[in-house]
Amino acid sequence: MWFSIVIFFLISLGLGYTILDSCKTKAKDPITRFIEILGTGVAAFSFLSIIFWLLHIPIRPTAYLLVALVYPLFKFVSILVKNKKFKLPFKKSESWQLLLKLAIILIILISFFSVYHKGTFAYPYLENDDPWHHAQGAKYIATTGSVNQQFFKAETGAVISSYLEPYPPTYDAMMGLLLQSNDDIAWTLKFFNVLLITLGLAFYYLFAKEFWKDDWKGIFTMFILATLPSFMSHFIWSQTLALAIFPMAFYAYLRSLEEKKWVVPAAIIIGSMLVTQPVVSFFFGLVILLHAGLVLAKDLLGKKRKEKKKKNKMLWPRALLVGASGVGVSLLFWGSQVIKMSVGGIFRSKGGEISGGSGWSSSYALQKYTLQEVLFPPHSSRIDQAIGWGWVLVLILVITIAIIIFKYRRTLNINKEWRFIHLFVWFGFLFYLVFAQSFGLQGWGSSRVWPYLAIPLALLVAEGVFILAKSISKNTKTIVVIVLLCAVLIGATSIPAKVAVQTATWPPGVDWGNPQLEIPGFIQMEQTLPKDSRVFPFCSVLSHVIGFNMYVEAWNVETHKFHEEIINKTGEEILNFLHTHKYEYVIIDTVCINKYGNKTEGLIEKIQGSATPIINKQGFLLVKVI
Repeated sequence: MWFSIVIFFLISLGLGYTILDSCKTKAKDPITRFIEILGTGVAAFSFLSIIFWLLHIPIRPTAYLLVALVYPLFKFVSILVKNKKFKLPFKKSESWQLLLKLAIILIILISFFSVYHKGTFAYPYLENDDPWHHAQGAKYIATTGSVNQQFFKAETGAVISSYLEPYPPTYDAMMGLLLQSNDDIAWTLKFFNVLLITLGLAFYYLFAKEFWKDDWKGIFTMFILATLPSFMSHFIWSQTLALAIFPMAFYAYLRSLEEKKWVVPAAIIIGSMLVTQPVVSFFFGLVILLHAGLVLAKDLLGKKRKEKKKKNKMLWPRALLVGASGVGVSLLFWGSQVIKMSVGGIFRSKGGEISGGSGWSSSYALQKYTLQEVLFPPHSSRIDQAIGWGWVLVLILVITIAIIIFKYRRTLNINKEWRFIHLFVWFGFLFYLVFAQSFGLQGWGSSRVWPYLAIPLALLVAEGVFILAKSISKNTKTIVVIVLLCAVLIGATSIPAKVAVQTATWPPGVDWGNPQLEIPGFIQMEQTLPKDSRVFPFCSVLSHVIGFNMYVEAWNVETHKFHEEIINKTGEEILNFLHTHKYEYVIIDTVCINKYGNKTEGLIEKIQGSATPIINKQGFLLVKVI
């Protein structure tokens, strides 16, 4: 398992360093540089997966490591040969400030990781339904090295996983690659999902720091996101990767407006962002378009434009170039999918998340919320998306907006502090989506938009805390005390709900017959049999076997069809199938009773003479095939 962690960081740091150093980008300070490299590498993970998919290169750790480490090793050797002296990328007098910032960042990240790690490992199974799909997709990729499932769909009309093409397969590709260096699918999904969320917080620090041009506001933004009940769940799904890359994409875009050297990295990171999860990509596109539009307005309509043009070139062409380049990179994947399925076909697919039982226009997504739920976040909430902010956060938000509006002429001028306009529109649009139903208005995906709304909320509140502190006192020590007091109050009113929801025991999903009976049986099976034992479930979904670290070839067309038609097979046909596909064990559980009723006894009788019971408990039977 430790080897998987090493591989993850080697690939991420190697890819990030390769991209940023080859483009000759400069470091502002060592903390910023390390997070830049790591964030760029995590994003490039997705980009490389799409390139491998296009070139039909198997998803294998050796291939990723080769691409990631060639350039860094070359640079390391060249430094040794040239005998260059190492120089600190900062002044020694600044070292204590950097250490203080690093300590605060690490405390926030470690605390956050600890809570989420405790929560995700609080139960020995995968929660809900999506994680089981991701487990099956990751296992398929780990076994075959491929993300293609068109052959399977053509033969069966079904899919190996809802989160392989036409859905961007980058999350499952990452998990499938990491699974190849350990033997525990549940641990891989749980651990790296939490790790990605935690690293995402560090990337939000980087983005907020660049957005406000202030390190401490960046740290405070990260702190707010860490405490917000509505920001990120340890639920296992591709949104985790998407929201982790989101701030890096925005950060790279902002840096590219300042330095041409960031144009290529920004294009790669934005392109990677757009091939992680469709809805996050949609929201990111809107936010970037809004920002680029304001850049254009500032360049063309701002006061003293002619004077500014003498000093600086207009930025809107570069903003357009970076955005278009990112879209171009994403078309390496989306273009091929549109050709295969059309835009409508992609949206109609289960992974499109636009329609269906849990789609963004469904009753599941369209929810109404009360003021009490916002001010006092509930300690029991949906596992995929908790809700609420905390009354202190809301109070500071209201004060912040009031102060900014009061200073309207100074702050909302297109030529001065125009970031507020961007932030207000960003926040206002997402606020409408979350609360439209609550006000009786037409909405879309209200319950799903909470984490996206948390981003501009955190930026506004972080700015508001410092505006408030500086308006009360000009003394640095007093400002620090006020900021710390705000942090304590925010934490006291927001963290308890977050911890309660994220450390609760979550259910295993709806695809079970009777989970109270079946789950103990599956757990005992995992404890009894060697990992990757070949187990065929007569009735349970195949992904449940995979999620408990057993092996079933769910991507095999014959296996899929036999599983669907097993009730009509004779004992001889069943045994021939099991022997041909080398399945040593068979599961019969309460799902069989739900599906076939009294015919379940007939299934048992068909193999009774050729099977030895291994686990026989109420609702769960595991037998070894002789």
